[in-house]
Amino acid sequence: MTSQLARNIWHRSEWIADLPDGICHPYLVAKGIDFGAGAKRGLVTGSVLGKSADCVVVPVRTIGPLELQGIECINEQGKKQTFGKKLGGCFIFGDERQQDCCWYVHEGWASAAVSFRYHGARVSVCAFGKSQLDSVAKALADTYQPKEIIVMREVDR
Repeated sequence: MTSQLARNIWHRSEWIADLPDGICHPYLVAKGIDFGAGAKRGLVTGSVLGKSADCVVVPVRTIGPLELQGIECINEQGKKQTFGKKLGGCFIFGDERQQDCCWYVHEGWASAAVSFRYHGARVSVCAFGKSQLDSVAKALADTYQPKEIIVMREVDR
C-alpha cells in the first residue's frame, strides 16, 4: 500500500518531460540522461534529502498490475530517499507485454534508463537496490515470462 505522503509527493510533482528545464536537473546531467525517463520533478523534504530539495521523483510500482506503491526521490547530490514501499517493487522501461526479447534488470533507475535509451534494451527494469535484484528478476519471470532475463550487477568500489 502506498503511503499518503508518497502519493501526495507524486501527484504534486511535475513530469520532467513537460518542464522546459526538466532534463537539466543536476542528477540527470551527471548520469547523462536527457529525457524524462518516466520520472517527475518536485520539491521534497526528507531526513536524507534536506528541506525542500529539488528532486527527481521516480515511481516504484508493483509487479503485475504496475500500481504505485512508493516513490524514490533523488536530490541534486544524488542522495536517495524512499517514501512508501520499495520492497518487491520495480520500474519498467518499455512494454511489459514484450515476451520475445531479453529483459535487463538493473540496481538503479539511472542505469535502467541509460540501458533502455542508449544501449538498445527493449525492456529495462529498475529493481531499486542490489538486495532486490534476484527477487525482482524472479517475480518478473513468474509474472511476465520473458524469453530471457539478465541481471546487471554493479561493481561497488
